[in-house]
Amino acid sequence: MSTPENKVIVPTIGRKVWLWIDLDGPRRFAMENARVEDPAQALDATVVYVLPVKGELDYYYVRLAYIDHMGVPGTTVVPLRQAGQERPNAREWAEWMPYQVGQAAKVYDSQDFPAPSREDLKPGPIVLVQKESPPFKDTCSFGWAVELLKAGNKVARAGWNGKGMWLCLVDWSQYQVTEVAHLVHDTPRPLPWIGMRTADNGFVPWLASQTDILAEDWTVVL
Repeated sequence: MSTPENKVIVPTIGRKVWLWIDLDGPRRFAMENARVEDPAQALDATVVYVLPVKGELDYYYVRLAYIDHMGVPGTTVVPLRQAGQERPNAREWAEWMPYQVGQAAKVYDSQDFPAPSREDLKPGPIVLVQKESPPFKDTCSFGWAVELLKAGNKVARAGWNGKGMWLCLVDWSQYQVTEVAHLVHDTPRPLPWIGMRTADNGFVPWLASQTDILAEDWTVVL
């Protein structure tokens, strides 16, 4: 038995999930120290915050407190994959445990659930909602966009005219600055910076304008 495709389990504080890490690609800097002994085994994680924005394909984004396979704790922000959804285009993502999916399916088969409001998203039993009536808006503020960038996600403004434009955080491990060492007498310490993919498929450093900082139309790009 599986959860109906037109309904989802809404994440709430304290709910347990599985955290998966794709070891085939470079690790996001937010989780570069997480130890994965067996990629076939997920990391234990708990939802500590539900971000007030949903990305493309209706993924919820959650902040997790996790324990890696060596018992070392950490935190990260990842998309939450529902039963029946495609895997997110991300190196780390969370999923509900099979038991939770099975229990939700049993409840779906016996009852109908109205869409909850933001106030309904509090600790307690599993909350079920119609996917057509998500409790979160599709965009967020610049502050949340920065949080998403730090967690390794791509973001963009809905108001940008150029097609395919987005921002990402370039981690220090993704570039080298040894070529300029002779100019400053030693090797500079690399720092992360925000880059923009332009409409003509370029990639350049990006600075926020006053309009960008005050905008409320930031969204996640997958």
